[in-house]
Amino acid sequence: MIPSLFLRNQTEMAVHRHPDVLDQLFLLGKPIEDIDYVALAAPLRDYAPALIDVVLDEELSELSPDETAVWAPVHALRILGQLAPIEAALPLTTVFPWVDDWLQEDLPGVYSAIGSASIPVLRSYLFDASNEPLARATASGCLRAIAEGHLTVRSEIVRLLAEFLNRPEADDSADEEVITAFVIADLGDLGDPAAYDAIRRAFNEDRVEPHITDLETIEEKLGMQPQGRLGAGLPAKREPGVYLSLRCTACGRERIHVFAKVYYDLGTAKDKKVEKYDPLIIPQVVVCPKCGAEDRYKLSSLGHIKVTAELLSRAVPEATGARGDDERIQFLTFGTQWGTMHPLEGIERYERELARHPANPTLHLGLANILRLLGRYENARAHYLRAIELDETDYEPWIGLAKTAGDEHDIELALLYWEKARSLASAQSPATDESRHVVGSVTEYIAGLKEGRIPEIPMEFLPENRSAQPTRLPAPSAEFSGSAMPKVGRNDPCPCGSGRKYKHCHGKPGK
Repeated sequence: MIPSLFLRNQTEMAVHRHPDVLDQLFLLGKPIEDIDYVALAAPLRDYAPALIDVVLDEELSELSPDETAVWAPVHALRILGQLAPIEAALPLTTVFPWVDDWLQEDLPGVYSAIGSASIPVLRSYLFDASNEPLARATASGCLRAIAEGHLTVRSEIVRLLAEFLNRPEADDSADEEVITAFVIADLGDLGDPAAYDAIRRAFNEDRVEPHITDLETIEEKLGMQPQGRLGAGLPAKREPGVYLSLRCTACGRERIHVFAKVYYDLGTAKDKKVEKYDPLIIPQVVVCPKCGAEDRYKLSSLGHIKVTAELLSRAVPEATGARGDDERIQFLTFGTQWGTMHPLEGIERYERELARHPANPTLHLGLANILRLLGRYENARAHYLRAIELDETDYEPWIGLAKTAGDEHDIELALLYWEKARSLASAQSPATDESRHVVGSVTEYIAGLKEGRIPEIPMEFLPENRSAQPTRLPAPSAEFSGSAMPKVGRNDPCPCGSGRKYKHCHGKPGK
């Protein structure tokens, strides 16, 4: 017996549930390389059931980390690895779901020692969808260990794992995608091309969790691709844009999406009081490729890493030098004529103001600009057209329509709208610096369109549009006094800092 002097109460209770012959396991403490498990196993050959009980004793794992007895299950498992009793194969599956690194690391070796006799048990556990995906991944890893240690059953296990990939229910859920990815990774480690058709089919049918492994990595392991390709979760760049990993909140799948633009609103991120709005803004409808859900997403863990890395790179400009603007998240502060705010908050504000002033063209224009920014083109067009109805002399709604057509790659329609905007800007009397700038810029833009390309419009293209476009820094609030009014043109930006034209702000009659 172990003297109770060495044991705290809870440890003593746990130890006394097991035969005295196992007492030494409770005093060994944290495993070290010098422990001779072969010697420990020799007198315990007839005590396999008792050793299994120690491994499965959850109360031992709940002991304080300072207690030497907490390590007894690991020692028992390693002794079972020396004894390799067939009767341990089924009960040891109980620990597959346990989050215990020591046990998880030793389990494949134990099953490899038991050998082919444990294959049916592991197969049954792997194929049972009621088990947790990571626990099933442990079963797959144990099968891989048997294949690596027993060449006579290697082909059998490769066929078993390939059969798993071809199950009809393999596309049922996000959990199935996770375990499918782990099984494919194990097949890649086994390096047998016989499973390649099943692996490729799983990828082609989009039923593999993409952050665990990818086809290029597996092909490399199977000797079908040169070494040094990109790893899991980092696909080779096939098209321009921002690559971002999102998790669908409807079906739970995680996928890497490619977006023409992704914004991150620093104002919202910095303001801890603003919890209603997500600082990540994707100006298009996000459709889950698996279930078809629209705009039902959140950042995956890799997505969060991407945003964090992009934020950190802002402090090291040379870190982003190799990438174009279209490949980076744009960290901006959004502004409206009422100051900086999240675009969705801006939409709500414009809608409230329009409910009070439905015939105000400036409000329609500002709302349309935000809607276009967020990719809501139909609604944006409606408000641009309403602004034109209310003020036929203003060229800015036409510019908004032209930008919208350009966003949708309708070059013919974009040309029509740009020509109209240039005509109205040219007709401004008297001409202002702004109108001359607009005519010159639009002329250059039209030339690009006639060459069959859609040039990028600078964010600062028009002062008026800054009120409904992202700005790289919060708009400064200029000091302004009605009695000390600066000399400005009617179409110049109002010096009060609102972002509106002077004619629509402090240049109005009565101001």
